[in-house]
Amino acid sequence: MAFSWDAVYRVTLAQIELLRARSILRNRRVGSLIKVLKDDPAPASPQQVIRARQWGAAVGFAARYGLGRPTCLARSLALVRLLDRAGIEGARIKAGVFRDQKTFLAHAWVELGETVVSDPESYVAQFEPWADLRMFEDLTA
Repeated sequence: MAFSWDAVYRVTLAQIELLRARSILRNRRVGSLIKVLKDDPAPASPQQVIRARQWGAAVGFAARYGLGRPTCLARSLALVRLLDRAGIEGARIKAGVFRDQKTFLAHAWVELGETVVSDPESYVAQFEPWADLRMFEDLTA
């Protein structure tokens, strides 16, 4: 598999942001980091979605093969911070739950507009969304 320099650059920045996100989440209560959004998400252009998915893939690659194994919330925080820096505004962290007779799982993912950009949509579809979240502005800068 060949990598472009652009992909290497994105994965490198993703690894740095994952380390920052893990540090933020380790040193602060999660409840103090987020606010619930009640407004509808702004639509995203197809070009924004493509770029956001590229950043999402970089975060996923760095999470799988890089330093440590960050939680879904850390991956989501890192991706939102990267998207903000790349000028892609309006990304939201979504949280949801999956429950059956034996299992209870919670998961966080990132959406831009109405499109999942952090995970396969088939995986996210298993979770019942319960909140749109946004990290407080001082954490995305």
